[in-house]
Amino acid sequence: MTQNKKKGGPAKGTPSPLKGMPSPLKGRRYPHLWRSGSDPNHHKLWRRFLLARNQAKHWHQEWSVSWTKYRDTMLPHVDNMGRKLHNYNLVRIDRAQGWHESNVMAAQRHTVVNGQKLGKRTYLPPQELRRRRENMERYKQQGYKGKRWTRYDTEV
Repeated sequence: MTQNKKKGGPAKGTPSPLKGMPSPLKGRRYPHLWRSGSDPNHHKLWRRFLLARNQAKHWHQEWSVSWTKYRDTMLPHVDNMGRKLHNYNLVRIDRAQGWHESNVMAAQRHTVVNGQKLGKRTYLPPQELRRRRENMERYKQQGYKGKRWTRYDTEV
């Protein structure tokens, strides 16, 4: 007598044997493995440092701020960092230049936002502005007129 073996996992509708079981790694921390050291404040700053560096790379901005400079600048404000107006962030002194160690400081967001309102909006890098202008010109040549595609020479 031959037995037919079922292929695959459990039958449809059968609960998984792991469902409802907590992960054995949940809630555990391994500070001895952290690259920033075992201090939780340094760990928070390390994560924010990586986010800021990658954001600058994404916007094609120069970044030469070292981890030690970032840590020393932001460590006094580690408990007061965030996106609200009274929170501190790393900002550029001269926004036309890149993120260099001599061009960064910790400042509250409301000072930065008020400074942005006074002058020309320069938060987009020049190559991004140029790319957007070129794309809009190309779209207009193809007949793009706003929220819908129409030809300029025909009436709708």
